[in-house]
Amino acid sequence: MTEPVWPAEPFPAQQKLHQPWRVGLAATEVVLAALALWGAFALWPMGINDIVLRLNNGEELVSTHYTGSWIFTAIVVGTLAAVLVVDALRQLALGLRVRTRGR
Repeated sequence: MTEPVWPAEPFPAQQKLHQPWRVGLAATEVVLAALALWGAFALWPMGINDIVLRLNNGEELVSTHYTGSWIFTAIVVGTLAAVLVVDALRQLALGLRVRTRGR
């Protein structure tokens, strides 16, 4: 059995990951995440409504109605905020990463 012949360079030349402009992108993503989180907290109460039923004897019955579409939208927007924060951390790490010598 013969040994396989391996190419001299196993992977094609990749682009540099260290790019300082990524810090600005990370800051923008943090701002967008803050806006998305604010939006999620603003949307949540829209999905919760109290329904008051007054009986003939003066008694009040209070029910809470949850509207799934508003609550789902708030959860999706909150998840988007979390994804933006995670990507902002990644962009920040790539933007601030110290280059090694010899590259």
